[in-house]
Amino acid sequence: MSCKKAFKLLFKIYEDKGRIGANQVEKIAEKYHISFYKLEHAVLEKGLEFTAYCSW
Repeated sequence: MSCKKAFKLLFKIYEDKGRIGANQVEKIAEKYHISFYKLEHAVLEKGLEFTAYCSW
């Protein structure tokens, strides 16, 4: 059930902002105890704009 809540929250953020940042995905993954990569994959699978981390 927490997966569904996490996905709904991610898609709500996307609707509001037009994009999803890696930091938002990470926070939601921690909150709902879900793998960051599982949520990241769901975002990319839906074709949503995803802002990744910059290491430089």
